[in-house]
Amino acid sequence: VAAKMLLKYWIGNSVCVQTIEKNLGMSYNAFQKQYISIPDYVNIATAYTEKGDKPCISIIIPVYNTEEYLRECLESVVSQSFERIEIICVNDGSLDNSLKILEDYQQKENRITVISKSNEGQSVARNVGLMYAHGEYVQFLDSDDMLSPGALLKLYQTASSQKLDVLFFNADTFYDSKELEREFKTFAEYYHTNSDFSTARTGQQLFADMERVKEYRVSPCLQLIKLDYLKTHKLLFPQGIVHEDNLFTLQSILLATSAARINEPYYCRRIRNGSVMTAPKSYSHFYGYLKCFIGMMVFSQSVVFENNYVEQSVKNILVSMEASVIRTFNALPANERTQQTMLTPLESYWFQIIGNVRSQSNQTTRVIINNGEAAAIRASWAYRIGRFITFIPRKIRGGIRCYQEHGMRYTLNRVQEKFWNLFGK
Repeated sequence: VAAKMLLKYWIGNSVCVQTIEKNLGMSYNAFQKQYISIPDYVNIATAYTEKGDKPCISIIIPVYNTEEYLRECLESVVSQSFERIEIICVNDGSLDNSLKILEDYQQKENRITVISKSNEGQSVARNVGLMYAHGEYVQFLDSDDMLSPGALLKLYQTASSQKLDVLFFNADTFYDSKELEREFKTFAEYYHTNSDFSTARTGQQLFADMERVKEYRVSPCLQLIKLDYLKTHKLLFPQGIVHEDNLFTLQSILLATSAARINEPYYCRRIRNGSVMTAPKSYSHFYGYLKCFIGMMVFSQSVVFENNYVEQSVKNILVSMEASVIRTFNALPANERTQQTMLTPLESYWFQIIGNVRSQSNQTTRVIINNGEAAAIRASWAYRIGRFITFIPRKIRGGIRCYQEHGMRYTLNRVQEKFWNLFGK
């Protein structure tokens, strides 16, 4: 009973987490799942079932313990001048009054769908929202943020007139306190961009253009995305990690046939305590970066790049993600670093590769991995399988690059040399 009271009034507080773990011998999340009952239901909006037509935009809002900000968020959507929208709110196991607020709003707004489920994280909540979306386009919105007045009308007009798969746009940042503004001042202008990429181009070209001027931003909340496009490519958010936006956005932009970016700030991003952006870096941050890096590497191997310019831009992003993995790991306290033993053999293999690459290119950046563990990884079946799986794609990509740089005759001669070296004359 006492633990339930702590959860109600001290949600997410470190003292609450430590008290539950110390006195009950179980994790905060395990206690929540076992003892806190979360209503599980779907209550569909009636606006479009009554009319028989479809919305133009589906706004998907994952909600978890944000009662303090939720009304502001919802008001920014229901007050939009563009009315042909549906608002899909996914209550992800909130323990505060968030679900009650959603239910109250649904009583007076027939464009709102409320889905309530146990806590599984933002990625799952977004993916669930996509399952119930019917709009031509999808807009993701965090429940502590807001949309600017008139945003949806302008975004829809721009995207539909150019038949875009993805439309990127800017955001204004605001802080909950002066202390946060001083501590995270880099966010003040981070979501403002200046270069003009408002005319349609391929997603690969837009990605390379934005990366070239250092204006590539990964937040899915700053993208209006065509729903059919997401379904065609089966694009979903990776589950069970933070920083999942890095992988999702790389996929969403590189696969797009038509994409653009406008520089108007149609989104209002809140910087507050307790969010992923401001929380101290923990093992979950390191693991999220690592999983995204692996996913981005695997995905990039499947992409046929339009030109070397695009391929180099992808390499630049991968190098940046490598740095995030190493920087976050090295910032962890010693007791959290030991959790790397929970990595699968294949994840450990990738982590070892990253560490070796970074230490060779920059002696000041090194990963602390036990030599015995590294040897075990290299001897493991996962390592051998990984090398085997990537052997043919690596050779094919190498052959293509050789052909592009040196021509057909030289490439065939090299292939012949490799063949004789492997198998003998």
